[in-house]
Amino acid sequence: MHFGEHLTIDGYGGDKDKLNDKSLVELCLRELSEKLGMRILGGPEVFLAKSNDIKDPGGWSGFVVIMESHISIHTFPDRGFVSIDVYTCKNGMDTDLVLA
Repeated sequence: MHFGEHLTIDGYGGDKDKLNDKSLVELCLRELSEKLGMRILGGPEVFLAKSNDIKDPGGWSGFVVIMESHISIHTFPDRGFVSIDVYTCKNGMDTDLVLA
């Protein structure tokens, strides 16, 4: 047995409109927590991160703090990219559910 499980996802080729939808990011954070049986302590919170005019073209950054740890989503609509991070101290995370 191990203490926790950590899944990170780099998603390429995403739909710009979906990646630029604040309410969709919030909904994903809330629903994923519920579907994985994780108890929300705070959030979800979603913030607009503006471009830094270097590498990061801006997008939405969201997180939810759960009793078992956290889930975060960072979108980059202009790049069609999303970065998702799910960490839990529970064993047996349904990674197929998260990936879907």
